[in-house]
Amino acid sequence: MIQNHNKPHPEERAGGARLEGRTALQSAERNVHGPRREASWLKAARLVVLALAAVLPAACAGPPPPPANPFVGAWATAERQQIAFRETTVVINPPNQPPIPLGAESCSGRFRFGYARKSRDALLALTPKQPDLGRRLAAQLVRPDYPVAELACGDGGTLYVLLEERELLAIHRDRDIAGIQLLSRP
Repeated sequence: MIQNHNKPHPEERAGGARLEGRTALQSAERNVHGPRREASWLKAARLVVLALAAVLPAACAGPPPPPANPFVGAWATAERQQIAFRETTVVINPPNQPPIPLGAESCSGRFRFGYARKSRDALLALTPKQPDLGRRLAAQLVRPDYPVAELACGDGGTLYVLLEERELLAIHRDRDIAGIQLLSRP
């Protein structure tokens, strides 16, 4: 069979451009319904992208990390005695001596340590038999409550009160006798 080269191919337009696999009817149909279909498709795609953008950050972000323990780290007295708080214990570092981590063995078998919050009234009640110390303590404690670290070692104990980010008040107790001491970050 001989092909007629003068006759245009059915997939060619009158101007000679190929329709790339579409018939003239399909192309015309697309032009009639295409923009409307494309607009609704684009609108749907935008909605999906916006929904994913809104949900993705929430899905990637886990629960916020717990707040850092403000007590952890080294503190020092005016006499340069150092104490270091850890999550589960306290390490005493007296001048010119090796550090002593406190625990049951260093506290005659009686050791307790933990972090909590105490009200100002509860803290002032620690010195009922020492009115002068109670007044000094009342002058230091101006807020309604404070974060504290409680340490019980043997017969005595110390309650460390976080006054400010870099200031700590130690309330030392041995039965009915108490004393206070300020510590700061070195």
